[in-house]
Amino acid sequence: MEHLSNVILRSHSILTLFDRDRFQLEYFDRSVIAVSTAVDLSTEAGQTLFILMVYGLRRLSPEDLGLRTVVKDSLKLCTDYESTAKRLEEKASGIGANNVEYTLKDIVFRQPGLIGRSTCVVAARRSTDDKHFVVKFSCPARTRATEMELIQKARVCAESDEEHAWVLSHLLNMIAKGSVQARMRDFLDNAVYADEKKYYYEDRCLRICVSEELFPITNLTSQRKIAQVFLDILQTHKWLYDFPKILHRDLSMSNIMFREDELGHVFGVPNDLDLASLLSELESGTSLRRTGTPPFMALDLQNPHKLQVRHLYRHDLESLFYVLLMLVCRHDFTRKKKQTTVQRLVRLRAILVGPQKDQGRLLPGHQRRLYQSSNRPRI
Repeated sequence: MEHLSNVILRSHSILTLFDRDRFQLEYFDRSVIAVSTAVDLSTEAGQTLFILMVYGLRRLSPEDLGLRTVVKDSLKLCTDYESTAKRLEEKASGIGANNVEYTLKDIVFRQPGLIGRSTCVVAARRSTDDKHFVVKFSCPARTRATEMELIQKARVCAESDEEHAWVLSHLLNMIAKGSVQARMRDFLDNAVYADEKKYYYEDRCLRICVSEELFPITNLTSQRKIAQVFLDILQTHKWLYDFPKILHRDLSMSNIMFREDELGHVFGVPNDLDLASLLSELESGTSLRRTGTPPFMALDLQNPHKLQVRHLYRHDLESLFYVLLMLVCRHDFTRKKKQTTVQRLVRLRAILVGPQKDQGRLLPGHQRRLYQSSNRPRI
């Protein structure tokens, strides 16, 4: 499985394992590991099979071997999203999408998890203007809606009504999107397994997206800005639930990001919608496994005795509470001079509400009032 991580643009890997006079063929992708029966090289039949195997592997193309060594334009990997991605690319760069190249730099984030399947984020620089972006490689189930689909759905909803225009400052700007994956379903559906059980092959794909560079909330040292970002996340999360009908399902410390404008105003942005789902899909489910980052997952979702628990709105709120708890533990709010209870309350109000006079963008962020909805989420 390390082959799927060390070579980022690799859809699958074919290996041969030798042990004295025996060998086995092994196939790895982000959905399954397939291992052949051992072949004895001391027999004539085994030697013939070995020669055929070497000849067969020699005839495979780099793509058949799972290698994606040259990807000049990630949009070539797109199918349903090509027109949308191309429009966003031209809007961002002012030139045709085929003329844009991204140079990969350092790894910004690598999610701990199953080797070859976890998310990896790499810093990148665009050739046309030297602007900085990030390229994310993730391996979600093919049945999940793509991150670009969900963001586009939210943008269309926000642009349709001026009352919702405020949320555009809190959505991720995605530039390009693509996906690759080798399909083994037809073979595995007819395969015979050692334990004589049926195996369900969950299609996964390597998804690649280029987006703007955001910054984690842990980079902030100002209490006011931290409160601003956190409130933005709460309101944007609620808006996504009410209008585009999207539930994030993976709120964690690493997914709460912000952007900063020229005036120093910060805007909270809920990042990483790879595990997000439309509310209409929550009943049927889009994956075989529960979603979330374990340190921040709701207790109900981690209870092994509750196997039929669906991911609800309140589970995301519980994740946000754990993020807030960690933020409070990581930052020092003490003062040299001991404060009275009234002084603490006044200071807390100043952090959450802000001063009465305009000093830039006040906490609610839009029309100086909290976003409210008459639709109560199912909790």
